[in-house]
Order: sequence, then C-alpha cells, then structure tokens
Amino acid sequence: MFITDEQIKNENSKNKEKKYVSIHFESYKSTSFYNLKNHNTRKKPPTYLLPKEMITVENFHKDFNSFSDLKNEHKKILKEEKNTGLQKSQKLLMEGVLSFSEYQMEQIIKENKIEKLEELIEKYMKEIEKEYGLKPISFYFHGDEGHKTKKGKKTNHKNYHAHVQFYNFDFEKKESVQRKLNKSDFSKFQDLAGMIFKELGFERGISKEITKKEHKNREEFIEYEKEIERLNEVIEEKNKKVKEQSKLINNYKRFNQEVEDFIEYDLQTLSVEDLKIRKETEKNPIIKRLINYTIRGLNSINEQKQMTQKNLKNINNTIRKMLESEELEESEWKKISSILQSIRQFIGEESYKKYQEQAFKKSNKQDKRKYSRT
Repeated sequence: MFITDEQIKNENSKNKEKKYVSIHFESYKSTSFYNLKNHNTRKKPPTYLLPKEMITVENFHKDFNSFSDLKNEHKKILKEEKNTGLQKSQKLLMEGVLSFSEYQMEQIIKENKIEKLEELIEKYMKEIEKEYGLKPISFYFHGDEGHKTKKGKKTNHKNYHAHVQFYNFDFEKKESVQRKLNKSDFSKFQDLAGMIFKELGFERGISKEITKKEHKNREEFIEYEKEIERLNEVIEEKNKKVKEQSKLINNYKRFNQEVEDFIEYDLQTLSVEDLKIRKETEKNPIIKRLINYTIRGLNSINEQKQMTQKNLKNINNTIRKMLESEELEESEWKKISSILQSIRQFIGEESYKKYQEQAFKKSNKQDKRKYSRT
C-alpha cells in the first residue's frame, strides 16, 4: 500500500459531507522512486482498487522534471562545489499525498470541474517550489481506490487523492530542503492546500496535532509490498521447479521408450554399418552405449565366423585330398564320416548341404555317393 489510507478512511467515514483537503509528506531514498512510480502509474496495481462500475473519474497525471536528470544535475553540483558525491542514505525524493473528501469530490465530478482540479494541483506544486525551492517532478491523481467502511459491510467508499512529488534539493541555494523543514513548515503546507483548493469548495484539513490522528509510515507499506513481491518470486520459483521436475519425468519416460523401441526393433535389424551411421546422430546416451556394445559383439561374431570358415576350408581341402586318393581304407572313411557329422551339427542342415556340393565338386561320382550316405 503506497498511500496514507488510514488518514483518508478516517476523514471520509467520520462525516460524508466534510469538505476537507489535507496534505501529508514523506521523504524517500532514490531507490524507492521506481517502486512509487510503479504504484502511481498502476504498473503494479494495489489490491484495494474499486470495482470498475464504481469509478466515476479517470486517473490523470502530469510530469514536470525527470528525476534522473535532476539527480545527475545534483551530482554535478556536488562534484564541482564540494568535490564529493551523493550519499546512499540521502533522501532525494519528497512525496506528499493530497487527500480530498469524497463528498466534495463527487460535487466536482458532477459539475465537470476535473480540469480545474488539475490546474490547482499544478498551482499548489509551483507555490511550494517558489516558497521552499523544492523542484516539482510530477503528480498523479487517483480516483480508483477505495475501502469498506466497517467489517462485514459491502459499502465501498472512494479515496480521492493526488501524489505530488518533489526533488529534495534547492538548485539555487545548492542545499537540501527537507532537513531544514520543521512542524511549522508542514503546517504551512496544509494552509496552502486550504487556500488554493478553496476555489473548488474545499476547506483546510484539521492538523494531526489537534485530531491526534497518526499517519501510517509509507516506508512500512513499501516494505510490505516488497515482502509480497519477494513471496511471489518464491512461489514463482517453486512453480518453475515443479514444471522442470515434470519436464524431467516426461523426458525420462520418452527416454526409456526410445531405448525400448531401439532394443525391440532397430537392434534386431540394423547391420554394423547402419549402426555406425546411427551412432553419429544418436542423442540418447543409453542407445549410443547399446550401439557400441552391439557393434563390438557383431564384430566378434564376424571374426569367429571368418575363423570357422577358414577352418572349414582347411577341412574341406583335407577331405578332398583323401577322396582323390585311389583307395581309401575303412578307417579313413569312418574318420571322414565323423568329421562330416561334426560339421553338420555345427553349421546346420541347410549350410551342410551347400558344404556337400563344395566339398565334392572335384570328387568322382562313386566317392560322392559314399559321402552322401554320411
């Protein structure tokens, strides 16, 4: 919450027909400027806005000077005059909240005098600049805020107010303004408000020394808003982690499905050359590892197959030489038969038949018939 709602609520709810205008000032460090601006421009709207159907006047604002330009000019003066710079703890911004009674504001809205109100707010700021040297930055009028009068009641009341912002430095006298202000000066700010806005039927608000009303410190509200913002960031971070975990789970499921599909289909059908090509583009590390193992295994099988073929060739040559001899003893035929039976068991029936044809290409028909009996 960025405005002095407590004061506005008390003034409005006590007497609906009251015509007061009052001002309350606070000073801020430069780091608070953009937080205040976000509130004033509704970049970060407060939670206590009125329903749209209750808003009878639009917000408006006017800029006079750039805060950053004034700050740079301030720095330049300090450097040239005192060879020093701005202190981090220095409060460069003064913001006042001009509060207008709901009753009198409704009369102004009915009479279409909002433009006149805008003129008088600007006039008020120019008078303060003339009297105290405070440099106007901007003002923001809000007609969209409100509150409920009592707990449990649905009646909303409107908190009409304007934020008036000044740079806390007199560029002619080259000195800070706020530190020289006293209670009497702040009382004069009230007098000035009563005098200027009298044209629209407003009356000077009663000073808090008489009413004993305490204004809420807006720095506390800013800290409150910061804490809410921090908590929102924590929640957002937790939601982000949940989304990341959900993404990891989905990736894990997809990852596993890819591995299962590879084992079930590709691993059964792809050649060594195909697997090597697949390996170059594969992103799934488990599939890549399986490809490596498979290539090694297939290479090992091929090596064994080549060795077996070489051994079979040697055996084939030995048998052929034996068959080409003119006469074979019974013991030699038994030896050949035993070798052939071992080959049949090792390479299978289909391969064995092919082997038969190769083994006895050059052998005579009689020996081939004998061989066939094995």
